[in-house]
Amino acid sequence: MPIIVGILMVQSIQSYIHAQDELGKLRQPSSWDDYVQIVQASFGEWEASGVTSDVWDGIPAGKDYTISSSNMLSKDGKKLIMMHEMKTRDGRILSTGSGFITWDDSRGRLYSSMSCFDDGKLDSGPRKLIGMNEKGTVWEYVETINGATYKTREIRQFGTGNTWSNTNLREVGGKTVKVTDVLKPATPPMHPGPLIPALSAMEWQLGTWETEFPNGKWTVAFTARNHGSMIEINGKSADGERVTGMRFFDTKKNAIKTFFVNSRGESWENMGHLSEGKTVFRGSGVNAKGEVTSSVGIDVRVDDDTYHFTNIRIGAEGQAKTNPVRVHKRIK
Repeated sequence: MPIIVGILMVQSIQSYIHAQDELGKLRQPSSWDDYVQIVQASFGEWEASGVTSDVWDGIPAGKDYTISSSNMLSKDGKKLIMMHEMKTRDGRILSTGSGFITWDDSRGRLYSSMSCFDDGKLDSGPRKLIGMNEKGTVWEYVETINGATYKTREIRQFGTGNTWSNTNLREVGGKTVKVTDVLKPATPPMHPGPLIPALSAMEWQLGTWETEFPNGKWTVAFTARNHGSMIEINGKSADGERVTGMRFFDTKKNAIKTFFVNSRGESWENMGHLSEGKTVFRGSGVNAKGEVTSSVGIDVRVDDDTYHFTNIRIGAEGQAKTNPVRVHKRIK
Protein backbone atom coordinates (compact mmCIF):
# COMPACT_ATOMS: atom_id res chain seq x y z
CA MET A 1 0.00 0.00 0.00
CA PRO A 2 2.72 2.62 0.82
CA ILE A 3 4.35 1.91 -2.56
CA ILE A 4 1.04 2.39 -4.41
CA VAL A 5 0.28 5.61 -2.54
CA GLY A 6 3.80 6.84 -3.27
CA ILE A 7 3.34 6.17 -7.00
CA LEU A 8 0.00 7.99 -7.04
CA MET A 9 1.49 10.97 -5.22
CA VAL A 10 4.37 11.13 -7.71
CA GLN A 11 1.87 10.99 -10.60
CA SER A 12 -0.15 13.85 -9.06
CA ILE A 13 2.94 15.95 -8.46
CA GLN A 14 4.08 15.28 -12.02
CA SER A 15 0.70 16.50 -13.31
CA TYR A 16 1.11 19.76 -11.41
CA ILE A 17 4.70 20.14 -12.62
CA HIS A 18 3.71 19.42 -16.24
CA ALA A 19 0.97 22.05 -16.11
CA GLN A 20 3.38 24.64 -14.68
CA ASP A 21 6.10 23.64 -17.16
CA GLU A 22 3.89 25.03 -19.91
CA LEU A 23 4.53 28.46 -18.39
CA GLY A 24 8.26 28.00 -17.84
CA LYS A 25 10.33 29.50 -15.04
CA LEU A 26 8.27 31.47 -12.53
CA ARG A 27 9.14 34.46 -10.38
CA GLN A 28 7.55 36.64 -7.72
CA PRO A 29 6.39 40.18 -8.58
CA SER A 30 8.66 42.99 -7.47
CA SER A 31 5.75 45.42 -6.99
CA TRP A 32 2.02 45.87 -7.53
CA ASP A 33 2.66 47.54 -10.89
CA ASP A 34 4.81 44.57 -11.92
CA TYR A 35 1.96 42.15 -11.21
CA VAL A 36 -0.68 44.31 -12.91
CA GLN A 37 1.41 44.56 -16.06
CA ILE A 38 1.55 40.75 -16.27
CA VAL A 39 -2.18 40.08 -15.70
CA GLN A 40 -3.77 43.03 -17.51
CA ALA A 41 -4.52 40.73 -20.47
CA SER A 42 -7.28 39.21 -18.30
CA PHE A 43 -8.94 42.52 -17.40
CA GLY A 44 -12.52 42.94 -18.60
CA GLU A 45 -15.56 40.70 -18.88
CA TRP A 46 -15.29 37.16 -20.23
CA GLU A 47 -17.28 34.00 -20.82
CA ALA A 48 -16.65 30.29 -21.37
CA SER A 49 -18.51 26.97 -21.33
CA GLY A 50 -17.66 23.43 -20.34
CA VAL A 51 -18.50 20.40 -18.21
CA THR A 52 -17.90 20.35 -14.45
CA SER A 53 -15.41 17.90 -12.90
CA ASP A 54 -14.52 16.73 -9.38
CA VAL A 55 -12.29 19.73 -8.69
CA TRP A 56 -14.79 21.51 -6.42
CA ASP A 57 -16.57 19.79 -3.51
CA GLY A 58 -19.57 22.11 -3.75
CA ILE A 59 -20.20 21.69 -7.49
CA PRO A 60 -21.52 18.38 -8.86
CA ALA A 61 -19.48 16.80 -11.66
CA GLY A 62 -20.80 16.15 -15.16
CA LYS A 63 -22.89 19.31 -15.55
CA ASP A 64 -22.81 21.41 -18.72
CA TYR A 65 -22.24 25.03 -17.73
CA THR A 66 -21.52 28.52 -18.92
CA ILE A 67 -19.42 30.89 -16.85
CA SER A 68 -19.16 34.67 -16.93
CA SER A 69 -16.13 36.26 -15.31
CA SER A 70 -14.88 39.79 -14.74
CA ASN A 71 -11.52 41.12 -13.56
CA MET A 72 -11.44 44.81 -12.76
CA LEU A 73 -9.10 47.20 -10.97
CA SER A 74 -10.69 49.21 -8.17
CA LYS A 75 -11.10 52.92 -8.77
CA ASP A 76 -7.90 53.72 -6.86
CA GLY A 77 -6.01 51.07 -8.85
CA LYS A 78 -4.77 49.33 -5.71
CA LYS A 79 -6.96 46.24 -5.76
CA LEU A 80 -7.92 43.69 -8.41
CA ILE A 81 -11.53 42.56 -8.00
CA MET A 82 -12.59 39.20 -9.47
CA MET A 83 -16.18 38.03 -9.90
CA HIS A 84 -17.77 35.01 -11.55
CA GLU A 85 -21.13 33.34 -12.12
CA MET A 86 -21.48 29.74 -13.33
CA LYS A 87 -24.87 28.47 -14.56
CA THR A 88 -26.35 25.33 -16.04
CA ARG A 89 -28.18 25.55 -19.35
CA ASP A 90 -31.53 25.85 -17.57
CA GLY A 91 -30.33 28.81 -15.48
CA ARG A 92 -29.50 27.04 -12.21
CA ILE A 93 -26.59 28.78 -10.50
CA LEU A 94 -23.77 26.34 -9.77
CA SER A 95 -21.36 28.92 -8.40
CA THR A 96 -21.14 32.64 -7.89
CA GLY A 97 -18.40 34.45 -6.04
CA SER A 98 -15.91 37.24 -5.73
CA GLY A 99 -12.36 37.77 -4.62
CA PHE A 100 -9.60 40.32 -4.50
CA ILE A 101 -5.86 40.70 -4.91
CA THR A 102 -3.91 43.54 -3.34
CA TRP A 103 -0.33 44.43 -2.47
CA ASP A 104 1.13 44.83 1.04
CA ASP A 105 3.95 47.39 0.83
CA SER A 106 5.29 46.59 4.29
CA ARG A 107 5.76 42.89 3.44
CA GLY A 108 6.42 43.29 -0.26
CA ARG A 109 3.93 40.61 -1.33
CA LEU A 110 0.44 40.01 -2.67
CA TYR A 111 -2.60 39.13 -0.56
CA SER A 112 -5.67 37.44 -2.00
CA SER A 113 -8.82 35.59 -0.97
CA MET A 114 -12.00 34.21 -2.54
CA SER A 115 -15.54 33.75 -1.26
CA CYS A 116 -18.23 31.88 -3.19
CA PHE A 117 -21.58 30.15 -3.07
CA ASP A 118 -21.16 26.75 -4.70
CA ASP A 119 -24.58 25.22 -5.38
CA GLY A 120 -25.93 27.28 -2.46
CA LYS A 121 -23.13 26.37 -0.01
CA LEU A 122 -20.75 29.03 1.29
CA ASP A 123 -17.03 28.48 0.72
CA SER A 124 -14.03 30.72 1.12
CA GLY A 125 -10.29 30.73 1.58
CA PRO A 126 -6.93 32.43 1.04
CA ARG A 127 -4.90 32.37 -2.18
CA LYS A 128 -1.11 32.36 -2.46
CA LEU A 129 0.83 33.26 -5.59
CA ILE A 130 3.25 30.45 -6.48
CA GLY A 131 4.78 32.49 -9.26
CA MET A 132 4.30 34.29 -12.57
CA ASN A 133 5.97 35.20 -15.82
CA GLU A 134 4.96 36.86 -19.07
CA LYS A 135 2.94 33.76 -20.05
CA GLY A 136 0.71 33.56 -16.96
CA THR A 137 0.33 33.00 -13.23
CA VAL A 138 0.11 30.06 -10.80
CA TRP A 139 -1.92 30.39 -7.58
CA GLU A 140 -2.65 28.00 -4.72
CA TYR A 141 -6.14 28.25 -3.21
CA VAL A 142 -7.08 26.68 0.15
CA GLU A 143 -10.87 26.27 0.16
CA THR A 144 -13.07 25.51 3.15
CA ILE A 145 -16.63 24.29 2.57
CA ASN A 146 -18.96 22.31 4.86
CA GLY A 147 -16.16 22.12 7.45
CA ALA A 148 -13.72 20.45 5.03
CA THR A 149 -10.55 22.10 3.71
CA TYR A 150 -8.54 21.19 0.62
CA LYS A 151 -6.04 22.76 -1.79
CA THR A 152 -6.36 23.53 -5.47
CA ARG A 153 -3.97 25.07 -7.94
CA GLU A 154 -4.98 27.67 -10.50
CA ILE A 155 -2.95 28.18 -13.69
CA ARG A 156 -3.82 31.15 -15.87
CA GLN A 157 -2.26 31.27 -19.32
CA PHE A 158 -2.47 34.44 -21.37
CA GLY A 159 -2.66 33.80 -25.12
CA THR A 160 -1.49 35.95 -27.97
CA GLY A 161 -5.03 36.49 -29.24
CA ASN A 162 -8.16 37.77 -27.55
CA THR A 163 -8.55 34.68 -25.35
CA TRP A 164 -6.91 33.23 -22.26
CA SER A 165 -7.30 30.03 -20.24
CA ASN A 166 -7.88 29.26 -16.57
CA THR A 167 -7.12 25.74 -15.31
CA ASN A 168 -7.93 24.50 -11.79
CA LEU A 169 -6.30 21.29 -10.57
CA ARG A 170 -6.73 19.18 -7.44
CA GLU A 171 -5.64 15.82 -6.09
CA VAL A 172 -8.66 13.54 -5.55
CA GLY A 173 -8.29 9.86 -4.65
CA GLY A 174 -4.62 9.80 -5.57
CA LYS A 175 -5.04 11.35 -9.01
CA THR A 176 -5.13 14.87 -10.38
CA VAL A 177 -8.46 16.14 -11.69
CA LYS A 178 -8.81 19.43 -13.50
CA VAL A 179 -11.15 21.73 -15.35
CA THR A 180 -10.06 24.30 -17.93
CA ASP A 181 -12.02 27.32 -19.11
CA VAL A 182 -10.98 28.99 -22.35
CA LEU A 183 -12.32 32.50 -21.93
CA LYS A 184 -13.33 34.85 -24.70
CA PRO A 185 -14.81 38.38 -24.53
CA ALA A 186 -18.34 38.30 -23.15
CA THR A 187 -21.25 39.03 -25.46
CA PRO A 188 -23.37 41.87 -24.05
CA PRO A 189 -26.88 40.71 -23.10
CA MET A 190 -29.96 42.18 -24.74
CA HIS A 191 -31.46 44.35 -22.02
CA PRO A 192 -32.07 48.10 -22.23
CA GLY A 193 -30.47 49.36 -19.01
CA PRO A 194 -27.21 48.81 -17.14
CA LEU A 195 -28.74 45.92 -15.13
CA ILE A 196 -30.66 42.78 -16.04
CA PRO A 197 -34.43 43.03 -15.45
CA ALA A 198 -34.25 41.13 -12.13
CA LEU A 199 -31.90 43.80 -10.73
CA SER A 200 -33.18 46.85 -12.61
CA ALA A 201 -35.07 48.22 -9.58
CA MET A 202 -31.62 49.01 -8.12
CA GLU A 203 -30.42 51.16 -11.02
CA TRP A 204 -31.10 54.31 -8.98
CA GLN A 205 -28.48 53.14 -6.46
CA LEU A 206 -25.61 52.71 -8.94
CA GLY A 207 -22.81 55.17 -8.26
CA THR A 208 -20.80 56.30 -5.25
CA TRP A 209 -22.29 57.46 -1.95
CA GLU A 210 -21.05 58.96 1.30
CA THR A 211 -22.36 58.48 4.85
CA GLU A 212 -21.34 58.60 8.53
CA PHE A 213 -20.93 55.56 10.81
CA PRO A 214 -19.59 55.42 14.39
CA ASN A 215 -16.04 54.90 13.10
CA GLY A 216 -16.25 57.92 10.80
CA LYS A 217 -17.00 58.70 7.19
CA TRP A 218 -17.69 55.88 4.71
CA THR A 219 -17.89 55.82 0.93
CA VAL A 220 -19.98 53.06 -0.70
CA ALA A 221 -19.96 52.32 -4.44
CA PHE A 222 -22.47 50.21 -6.38
CA THR A 223 -21.18 49.12 -9.81
CA ALA A 224 -22.82 46.99 -12.52
CA ARG A 225 -20.63 44.03 -13.49
CA ASN A 226 -20.78 41.07 -15.89
CA HIS A 227 -22.97 43.04 -18.30
CA GLY A 228 -25.47 43.87 -15.58
CA SER A 229 -25.94 40.37 -14.09
CA MET A 230 -24.17 41.39 -10.87
CA ILE A 231 -23.77 44.45 -8.70
CA GLU A 232 -20.39 44.91 -7.06
CA ILE A 233 -20.56 46.73 -3.70
CA ASN A 234 -17.43 48.32 -2.26
CA GLY A 235 -17.27 50.22 1.01
CA LYS A 236 -14.31 52.01 2.58
CA SER A 237 -14.08 53.89 5.87
CA ALA A 238 -11.89 56.85 6.68
CA ASP A 239 -9.80 54.64 9.00
CA GLY A 240 -9.14 52.03 6.31
CA GLU A 241 -11.78 49.37 6.96
CA ARG A 242 -13.07 47.77 3.74
CA VAL A 243 -16.17 45.81 2.74
CA THR A 244 -16.67 44.03 -0.58
CA GLY A 245 -19.96 42.50 -1.70
CA MET A 246 -21.58 40.91 -4.72
CA ARG A 247 -25.32 41.04 -5.45
CA PHE A 248 -27.07 38.81 -8.00
CA PHE A 249 -30.37 37.15 -8.84
CA ASP A 250 -30.57 33.54 -7.68
CA THR A 251 -32.88 31.77 -10.12
CA LYS A 252 -33.04 28.69 -7.90
CA LYS A 253 -34.46 30.66 -4.97
CA ASN A 254 -36.11 33.33 -7.12
CA ALA A 255 -34.63 36.04 -4.91
CA ILE A 256 -31.83 38.61 -4.82
CA LYS A 257 -28.78 37.44 -2.86
CA THR A 258 -25.71 39.29 -1.64
CA PHE A 259 -22.46 38.01 -0.17
CA PHE A 260 -20.07 40.25 1.78
CA VAL A 261 -16.57 40.01 3.25
CA ASN A 262 -14.68 42.69 5.17
CA SER A 263 -11.11 43.47 6.16
CA ARG A 264 -11.70 42.18 9.70
CA GLY A 265 -12.15 38.63 8.42
CA GLU A 266 -15.95 38.63 8.80
CA SER A 267 -18.35 37.34 6.15
CA TRP A 268 -22.12 37.40 5.82
CA GLU A 269 -24.86 36.85 3.28
CA ASN A 270 -28.34 38.19 2.83
CA MET A 271 -31.39 37.58 0.68
CA GLY A 272 -34.26 39.89 -0.09
CA HIS A 273 -36.39 41.69 -2.59
CA LEU A 274 -36.44 44.97 -4.51
CA SER A 275 -39.28 47.37 -5.06
CA GLU A 276 -39.40 50.84 -6.55
CA GLY A 277 -37.07 53.00 -4.46
CA LYS A 278 -36.63 50.42 -1.71
CA THR A 279 -34.60 47.30 -0.91
CA VAL A 280 -35.16 44.94 2.03
CA PHE A 281 -32.58 42.26 2.83
CA ARG A 282 -32.45 39.70 5.63
CA GLY A 283 -29.16 38.04 6.33
CA SER A 284 -26.91 36.02 8.59
CA GLY A 285 -23.18 35.85 9.06
CA VAL A 286 -20.23 34.98 11.26
CA ASN A 287 -18.33 37.69 13.11
CA ALA A 288 -14.61 37.82 13.95
CA LYS A 289 -15.27 35.79 17.14
CA GLY A 290 -16.89 32.96 15.19
CA GLU A 291 -20.38 33.85 16.45
CA VAL A 292 -23.44 33.62 14.19
CA THR A 293 -25.39 36.88 13.88
CA SER A 294 -28.32 38.04 11.76
CA SER A 295 -29.68 41.34 10.50
CA VAL A 296 -32.27 43.19 8.43
CA GLY A 297 -31.09 46.01 6.17
CA ILE A 298 -33.43 48.49 4.47
CA ASP A 299 -32.46 51.09 1.86
CA VAL A 300 -35.10 53.74 1.11
CA ARG A 301 -34.64 56.18 -1.75
CA VAL A 302 -35.44 59.79 -0.79
CA ASP A 303 -34.46 61.47 -4.07
CA ASP A 304 -31.89 61.09 -6.85
CA ASP A 305 -29.04 62.03 -4.52
CA THR A 306 -30.18 60.72 -1.13
CA TYR A 307 -31.18 57.42 0.45
CA HIS A 308 -31.62 56.22 4.03
CA PHE A 309 -30.16 52.98 5.38
CA THR A 310 -31.70 51.30 8.44
CA ASN A 311 -30.09 48.25 10.02
CA ILE A 312 -31.53 45.94 12.69
CA ARG A 313 -29.01 43.49 14.16
CA ILE A 314 -29.64 40.35 16.20
CA GLY A 315 -26.59 39.28 18.18
CA ALA A 316 -25.27 35.82 19.00
CA GLU A 317 -27.33 35.74 22.22
CA GLY A 318 -30.54 36.85 20.50
CA GLN A 319 -30.35 40.51 21.53
CA ALA A 320 -31.87 42.89 18.96
CA LYS A 321 -30.61 46.40 18.23
CA THR A 322 -31.91 48.98 15.76
CA ASN A 323 -29.07 51.21 14.66
CA PRO A 324 -29.60 54.89 13.83
CA VAL A 325 -30.70 55.70 10.28
CA ARG A 326 -27.67 56.45 8.09
CA VAL A 327 -28.23 59.17 5.48
CA HIS A 328 -26.33 58.46 2.24
CA LYS A 329 -25.52 61.30 -0.15
CA ARG A 330 -24.44 60.75 -3.74
CA ILE A 331 -20.91 61.83 -4.65
CA LYS A 332 -20.97 63.51 -8.07
